[in-house]
Amino acid sequence: MKGSRSLPVRSRHRLSFTAPLPAAARLPADMASLTAAERLQLLARSWTTVAEGYRSNFVHRFAPWTQDTLRAFVQAGASLPGGTIAVPACGPGQELPLLAAAFPCHRIVGVDLSEGMAALARQLVQQQGLQGQVEVRVGDASRLDKLAPLAGVVSVFGLQQMPQPAAVLANWTQALAPGGVLCVCFWPQVVEERGPWQLLTALTASFRPQTEWEQGIPGDALREGAQLLQDERISHDMEWPSVSSFWDGMTRAGPWHSRRLAFGDEHMEELRQKFMQQPEYSNSDAPVQHTATARLVCLRRTQAQAAL
Repeated sequence: MKGSRSLPVRSRHRLSFTAPLPAAARLPADMASLTAAERLQLLARSWTTVAEGYRSNFVHRFAPWTQDTLRAFVQAGASLPGGTIAVPACGPGQELPLLAAAFPCHRIVGVDLSEGMAALARQLVQQQGLQGQVEVRVGDASRLDKLAPLAGVVSVFGLQQMPQPAAVLANWTQALAPGGVLCVCFWPQVVEERGPWQLLTALTASFRPQTEWEQGIPGDALREGAQLLQDERISHDMEWPSVSSFWDGMTRAGPWHSRRLAFGDEHMEELRQKFMQQPEYSNSDAPVQHTATARLVCLRRTQAQAAL
């Protein structure tokens, strides 16, 4: 692939968590009643709280999907227009130096709602001496209008957190310049048919009120004037040293921490007990291996439609 670089998998680290926010700081525990603004506020606070723990526990586990996404983008972006490549929901920034290396003539801008995540991303950029090419901003990554027209958009595991994912993907597409490329990898409604992720999802079904949020993906984005390049499911194995490390990682340093922030530790302990009532997870010290499936969507903004 033209301009591609090797994409390393980060080494593993032991679990690292931050202290939970005090009860007085929590949002109301009725997740279905949260407005879009309240949901974004909850996510921003949660990801700032767990930023270090997420980097230690999930960057290396999610690296295979990051690699898949960047390879697809490099391949599709062989004739990318000049300008800026945006990385919405950039998290701790693992994609930023890899994109900078693969596209040295492009400006890279990471955007994340979380102050804590953005701080880690800036730290990574500074460590690698990329300040002249890479910028990290704190802000709502659901809209990229202010960065338009963009040469490209790359996002890994941010879209599913948005209040209206299909509309967000359409906005990101609309921000592309003619010939611009978008590659977005996200966790779909069904990540695995059977396994610890599926069980945790079933136990916390109220976390995402909209039950059919994948409807309109990628249709709404294509109506903005784009050609579909790729839409596939990609599976990789994940391993955890124990059932407890899976539970703690997911609920204290990962995607389910926002629910802990909203509902509190007592509620999450009740869920943990229900989780461990399942025979395959009753031994908290037993290792866990499961296969998760993400969805990768890549498209190119067409010349004629983008000019309208």
